[in-house]
Amino acid sequence: MSRVKDMTSGKPAKLLLLFSFPLILGNLGQQLYMIVDAIIVGQGVGVEGLAAVGATDWTYWLALWVIQGTTQGFGILIAQYFGEGSREKMRKAIAMSIGLCAGTGVLLTGICLLIARPMLRLLQTPENIFNGAAAATVIAQFIAFLYCFTVLRRMELVKLQRKDWHVDRMMIKRLFSLALPLVLQSILIAAGGMVLQSAINRQGFLFLAGFTATNKVYGLLESSAISLGYAMTTYVAQNYGAGLQQRIRQGVKSGVGIAVLFSVGVTILMILGGKPILSLFIDTSSSNAPKVLEIAYQYLFIMSCLLCALYLLYVFRSTLQGMGNTIIPMLSGLMEFLARVCAALIGARIWGETVLFFAEPGAWIAAAVLLVFGCIWKFRKESRTFSD
Repeated sequence: MSRVKDMTSGKPAKLLLLFSFPLILGNLGQQLYMIVDAIIVGQGVGVEGLAAVGATDWTYWLALWVIQGTTQGFGILIAQYFGEGSREKMRKAIAMSIGLCAGTGVLLTGICLLIARPMLRLLQTPENIFNGAAAATVIAQFIAFLYCFTVLRRMELVKLQRKDWHVDRMMIKRLFSLALPLVLQSILIAAGGMVLQSAINRQGFLFLAGFTATNKVYGLLESSAISLGYAMTTYVAQNYGAGLQQRIRQGVKSGVGIAVLFSVGVTILMILGGKPILSLFIDTSSSNAPKVLEIAYQYLFIMSCLLCALYLLYVFRSTLQGMGNTIIPMLSGLMEFLARVCAALIGARIWGETVLFFAEPGAWIAAAVLLVFGCIWKFRKESRTFSD
């Protein structure tokens, strides 16, 4: 079976599902690793150890999302060239992306090593959990890299030649023009999350432990949304490169339907089975266990009820990115930043800690509204361009 997925023909819903499912399985595997790690900490070290893991969540996501924003921006151009049928340009874009990713990775590693400890202090992490447990994922990520690299080398379509590695400044400029707004989007989202994390940390380690337990489960809630988002970006970018605007519209409709079905299914699962899942992270012999579980489930219930907004966010954000517009998605990151900051700095001080439970879903809704209007504007603009 061909490893190359041409999404410019065939039923959009089927293509999106077939593209998403392997990614969902991969994301679930990665999330299960992190969940097991948190379970071991929560059961073995206790509530304080679990809180320690959660205190660093947003700093970890900042580094991860900067990398994802960079690679996703590069991937948009590669997919557009594929849909356009420009194989030579596609190989050049891949080669330039590999070089840029290697340089970015080295730079980001150095920055993270320098700012890690000051960042924890800035987030007002409680001193009694400052030196809590941490899990190394470098080996697992390196093995995954080797596997992907091996698969790519076997694909004739992307087999790179020596000329592909010659520096192309215009190509680099195009890659960065797509990637940098997504990187800034990631930084804005993570920065808002850090402000929110600081407010959560101030509530004490029991509140923090409850949030941490739910945030580990949140990875399961979000994994299929992320996978669907990648499928949407690839689908839209290929069809945009091929000039198939009507297929893009059909794909968006299919994507919205899939997002609603996925989110409703996950919501039902989490509401019914949330407490048993959350209890895996908490040492039930601890006197603080009932309070931590209560906090965790309240947060999980609220997020689950509003999960549809997150799934639709990924569909519309990915659609715009696939069409080469990374500015509106960046602005949606600003909306998320403002929603989290307002909840942490204003809402929590007026209405108390309960507001913090709604900060994350509120950020999804604020971003999703902007992205819906952004997609409408982009489609109208493209319609005028095609008619001309």
